[in-house]
Amino acid sequence: MKEEKLYSGLDKKIFSNLWRYGKPYGAKILIIFVLILAISGIQILLPLITKNVVDNYIERSYLRLILNDRTVELTEKYKAYRVRSDNIIFIPSNLLSKDEYLELQKDSLILPEKYLMIKDEEGTDKLKQYQLNIVKTDKGSFIPYSEMQKISPDNIKTLRYDDLKMVKLFALLYVGLLLVSFIFNYLQVVMMAVVSERVMYDLRSNLV
Repeated sequence: MKEEKLYSGLDKKIFSNLWRYGKPYGAKILIIFVLILAISGIQILLPLITKNVVDNYIERSYLRLILNDRTVELTEKYKAYRVRSDNIIFIPSNLLSKDEYLELQKDSLILPEKYLMIKDEEGTDKLKQYQLNIVKTDKGSFIPYSEMQKISPDNIKTLRYDDLKMVKLFALLYVGLLLVSFIFNYLQVVMMAVVSERVMYDLRSNLV
């Protein structure tokens, strides 16, 4: 018990001395902490950017549900995103939770096929030559992913122009954040080394 109190007293004394010698460099220490927080924020942001790009642009797809009271009720919270037409509902595949998906699948209310949504009528006209099973709605046309292999690469690029554009923009953002993270990390290490060296120098000078 006495040893714990002794160590506690020593810790407080050491911290007090360090703070006294570090106080003149308070601005630099604050900048170091800000840089550390910024680096941590970037590290958290990078996986979120990757997830967003994969879910909304690379693997952007819709699920086809059979329209009935249950599917309408289950997808009510996604009302802003769903597309209704006759006896079917289309909904972005990344919105449904695992439990919701399994529940619909168990009752055969969800089709295994995934669809690509095309809003551009001009793009849809270019697909007439391929004789695809396109489902047309008032909000856009839906093409089964299984039939995308019939479409030429040039037409796919045209159909997914907006997606490819966003992927490129997010790729630039990702690389930019990596570069910023590297610069911040370098500055943080250099500033920490400089502050530590000066604090130790001041400490030794007072001990002499």
